Amino acid sequence: MQGTLFKYASRPSAVAFKTGNHTRHVALVGGLTDGFMFAPIAAPLAKALDAAAWSLVQVQLSSSYQGFGISSLDRDAAEMRELVVCLGRDHSSSHLVLIGHSTGCQDVARFLQRGFHLDPAASDDSPAKEQQTGDHAAEGQTGGTEGEGAASAVAVQGALAVAGTMEEAVAALRAGGDESCAGAGSRRKALWPTVVGSILQAPVSDREWLTGYLPPNDISALLQTAVAMVAEGRGEEIVCRMPAHILAERTPMCADRLVALACKGGDDDMFSSDLTDEELKAILAPVGAAAPCLVLVSGADETMAASVDKRAVAERLATAVGANASFVVTPDAPHNLEGLESQAVKVMVEFVVSVSPPLS
Repeated sequence: MQGTLFKYASRPSAVAFKTGNHTRHVALVGGLTDGFMFAPIAAPLAKALDAAAWSLVQVQLSSSYQGFGISSLDRDAAEMRELVVCLGRDHSSSHLVLIGHSTGCQDVARFLQRGFHLDPAASDDSPAKEQQTGDHAAEGQTGGTEGEGAASAVAVQGALAVAGTMEEAVAALRAGGDESCAGAGSRRKALWPTVVGSILQAPVSDREWLTGYLPPNDISALLQTAVAMVAEGRGEEIVCRMPAHILAERTPMCADRLVALACKGGDDDMFSSDLTDEELKAILAPVGAAAPCLVLVSGADETMAASVDKRAVAERLATAVGANASFVVTPDAPHNLEGLESQAVKVMVEFVVSVSPPLS
């Protein structure tokens, strides 16, 4: 698999990999422990998209690989917005489709919930313009030293109060003050890619997945400790390592992220079966309001109980997204689609083509 490796922000970890050389991009966002080439579908998807005049972009976030245990959805969303800025500015991106895999689905949802897909310069009442990201996103997002320049700090902070408003942040980037994308020589005016669609591939409940692997007493005690640490203002401190039978890497987990992943109503709790229809709609309706959405569920997803009706799950989630949503269940496919890549790629590319604007 050949392509272009590039930085989209000044942090060492802010790297993306692009295949093809088109002005329409599909951004692939992985889940817990994922990074470059995490998905068996990456290579065939890149090839199929290239044939349809789209480039695949795989993004590395601060939460990639073992970083998820000390990160948050808000931080991921702010970093995804940096990627969008960079794609418009240095890769002439005109249109964008977002694909989230597993917990990457929550990232895509959070990105759209925050209105980060909107060009703040286009509308005075843009939700993104007024968005001030919460405490989780503010944690650990300085992205470098103060000497790296005000515009670079604005880019890393996304919609945080460092920039005042999202409009000011983007204005600073477009003025040429940020050197985090293509280097100090980049000074041309940026485009703002239009998000024309999203795909939620393998949207599953992290809470139900985690609690299914741990004895109830163990998870209850651990969560009580984590909740107490958060209440004491110690949410950034490590509360545990993931048990080896869940993740061999035994990822360190801070109290904030464990609460977000494993508590009902936690920040990551978007797809759990015990959420009401009203709760699901409140979470997912912004996804459908932003652009057409495809909910792609694996028919043999091992992170869900075998007894779960996968079609019913897909239909329920699509209903919560709204009239702009469709759903497909890939029969016999595992969580990461391994072994059924061709079928899944066909579905994904057909969706991308269906939302594609005419080439100019």
